[in-house]
Amino acid sequence: MKKICPFILLFILISNQVFAIDEAGYTMPDDPYYITLTFGLSVPSNPLTEIMVSGINANICFGYNLPFDWFILGVGVYAGCIFESTTSDVLYFYDMLSFPIAVNLKFTPNFTFPVNLFVELNGGVALNFINYPDYTVTIFVLKPFISASLGFGGYILPHVRISQYFSFILILFSDPSYMAFSPGLRIGVGF
Repeated sequence: MKKICPFILLFILISNQVFAIDEAGYTMPDDPYYITLTFGLSVPSNPLTEIMVSGINANICFGYNLPFDWFILGVGVYAGCIFESTTSDVLYFYDMLSFPIAVNLKFTPNFTFPVNLFVELNGGVALNFINYPDYTVTIFVLKPFISASLGFGGYILPHVRISQYFSFILILFSDPSYMAFSPGLRIGVGF
């Protein structure tokens, strides 16, 4: 028997719960405001895969929903934290702590179904602290930040949604730019 990813198992449990609510006449809530908390991994992509190890990514987003006939457009502010470090065998070992601050746009199709989909785009700046512990030097750099996410999830309570998401993160350093994929879980609350 093939192994089942824990995220897929969680998704199946959520879908069954939401489907039971939908059969009872439940529809998507019309919450004007939302707040989301996201936790995940940050997996560097080329050319950084050889020198960096997977880190952590966490963020919070607060926004306002603009309902349309077929979709909901969320507009908000995004703040996050990304921690990465290099492998111990590089010549100049360093840690990178980034704090992205961005404008958030979220597109959610407006239909009642056990699975809700969303596409999200964030654009702003990242406050980056690069620490070289062997030399007791920390460098501060402000760089452009962009991320795009695709996710799916369901309501576990009338105003609480849990989602699985996949993000692509880009911080535009001079050379090379920081690029990473970030799978994780998101909890969203509407009010």
